[in-house]
Amino acid sequence: MENNNKLTNAINFLLFSYFGITLKSEPDDVMDKAISKAYNDATRQGAFNTQLTDELKEKIEKVKNSSGDKENNLGENLIKENVLALINTSHKNIDKEYFNSWHCSLCHELINCYETALESDEYFTYGNAQKWVNMTMKYLYLINSIYSVYADSNNKFVDSCGEHIDKISKFLHVPVDSYIIESVWDNESIKLPLNKEKLCKNGKRGKYNSEKVVAWSKWKNKNGEYYEFQNTLNDFINKEDKLPIDWEGPAWIDIAIKRKEKNK
Repeated sequence: MENNNKLTNAINFLLFSYFGITLKSEPDDVMDKAISKAYNDATRQGAFNTQLTDELKEKIEKVKNSSGDKENNLGENLIKENVLALINTSHKNIDKEYFNSWHCSLCHELINCYETALESDEYFTYGNAQKWVNMTMKYLYLINSIYSVYADSNNKFVDSCGEHIDKISKFLHVPVDSYIIESVWDNESIKLPLNKEKLCKNGKRGKYNSEKVVAWSKWKNKNGEYYEFQNTLNDFINKEDKLPIDWEGPAWIDIAIKRKEKNK
């Protein structure tokens, strides 16, 4: 019993430190915190927020504070509504095509939301949108995995969402960022939007350099590059008999460790 209490305390501390939730959090709070954390992943480190002038930040705050505005959290409510709709759809009706259509529609809705608020389409890109959506789904998947093992048997989040999240997990996209791009760089069968003038003279990718590829936060999916990347990545991952969302974690960590060692 003492060991169980220690483990529960440790998991609660980690969950609260990272998400602001515990093993007993209400499903609505879990959803809100996952979406909020995913937003930070999608917009930090110059990908969005540092591009904004004071004037643009004021425009965002004005929309956020608009009373009665259905989307006054600039996309957070939009994601929540769409994710809940997906979870509440019978998993028997969801296949890869359905999920991709849902994903694409939500990304465009998010882009339009910020384009309206900022009166420009220059800032919040498809790259930002995919990261927000994909990290939200990844976090819900991870939280559900933790709850399924360590929470009480009658956990509300698992009871209301767990089975549906498990069923659609095979369709979840890999969140695209520089770590994932670097992890697949040497595999030229995985398509990336490249800066061709930066490649080797023979047209090959050569050693990884961030200047050789369009930064993920600049992806606009004009020519379908995002889905071309996901599809070719899935072809590669399928050969390893893994789910994309399960492949992503170790791949991301591996690059993070290499970068840390390199910067010592």
